[in-house]
Amino acid sequence: MLIVLLRPKKKLDKDFSNHLKDAEDQIEDKYCPNCQVDSLSINDISYDNYTYKIICNQCRHSWDYLDKFLDDHKQFQQRAAMMIKIKDKEKEYLEEKLASKDDSDEDSNLDQLIIKKEQLIDKEEYLKVINYLFKRRKDLGSVWTELYKNIKKCNQVEAKLLQAILDEFNEREYKNSTWSIKSDEISLEIADIYYDKTDVDDPLIIHLYKKTGLLNIRKILRGLMAKNLIACSEEENILSILPVLLDNQDQILKNFEPQDIANEIKFLVYSRNNFSCYNCGSDDKLLKIAYLTLDHDKNNLNSMVPVCNTCYSDVTENQVLIDGTAVFAVQDDNNEDKTSISWEFLKSYIPEFVVEEYATYCHRDHLENYDEEKMIKAYARTIFNLTEKQDGIKNVGGFFSYSKTILEEDNDIYINKWMKENCNLDYWLERLAA
Repeated sequence: MLIVLLRPKKKLDKDFSNHLKDAEDQIEDKYCPNCQVDSLSINDISYDNYTYKIICNQCRHSWDYLDKFLDDHKQFQQRAAMMIKIKDKEKEYLEEKLASKDDSDEDSNLDQLIIKKEQLIDKEEYLKVINYLFKRRKDLGSVWTELYKNIKKCNQVEAKLLQAILDEFNEREYKNSTWSIKSDEISLEIADIYYDKTDVDDPLIIHLYKKTGLLNIRKILRGLMAKNLIACSEEENILSILPVLLDNQDQILKNFEPQDIANEIKFLVYSRNNFSCYNCGSDDKLLKIAYLTLDHDKNNLNSMVPVCNTCYSDVTENQVLIDGTAVFAVQDDNNEDKTSISWEFLKSYIPEFVVEEYATYCHRDHLENYDEEKMIKAYARTIFNLTEKQDGIKNVGGFFSYSKTILEEDNDIYINKWMKENCNLDYWLERLAA
């Protein structure tokens, strides 16, 4: 009887040994489907239970049996093949676009730059956005408020792509997916568009290229994903968005409505302020024109300033600045505030402000709200902070926004040795007291 029992055990042991040998042979030339590193081994072998684990020594991901590993590896190979095809299709499309350029154009190798630098957007990046939204699912009202603020922070290309994505959800059939966990009744609804995985002639990324004409589109998509406005995965060929954005499209699109101002005029106004917001100094957001005069004079560059989308609704009314600087016409160069001691101080240390008409508006606003001694100290500290600690004084709006913060927050403005010596503060304060 004992002999009868031992024979099957030996047979099972032998079969298990053969299976382990087969498993070792099959994983020898394969990469981990999780981290794509060639570092697989078979561990935790038990002849008592006939179990083992295939483990990646790099990321520590494991599989309990060979068939499961091979299934995951096959899916990884299919995804990799699809990504290669998408890359090839992308390169082909970029080359077609660049073929229309002059061969002498400096951007003729733009396809190399884009393809080398921009990695495909993977599922991990997609899930990062979904996980963030899922954690906030119990308070979608505050999520909408946050996302709307992020929409206002979009730069010009992000705004263009976001509009195109909203159009996609209007034009294509989309499905709602539900994300949930067993321990909580509250779930998250997401709107999804699935692009055909088997058809790489027009995958998601190429489709958006063609729809918008934006070449560096992955960088722009990642910018929108960083703001949690969309989720995208090229591996899954999926584009997702919160339904609340679709429900509020009209409100969103109002932020991107073009103004009735010639593009040439816009460019001149923006370039005069280094393409930065007149109010906050930001240079990475969508800009709009705000008027300094109540007559909306489109022919007077001195009556217009650029304001970013984030600031615009807070500092304008009927497209006119409402911070006390709006006037009916440009004042005479000999007006009182220009001959103030604090204005002379500015002319001495930032002479380029003399020709900037809206610098006088900002300065006039300060004069109406603060005493000149405090203004001179705030100007000196702003000059020090922007030139010694940061990248310098880039534009009028940034300078006066920075000085206003100092004026509002500091009752006793700190003055250091650099400010006294380089800005000759004793001289200016003595003149003011005379």
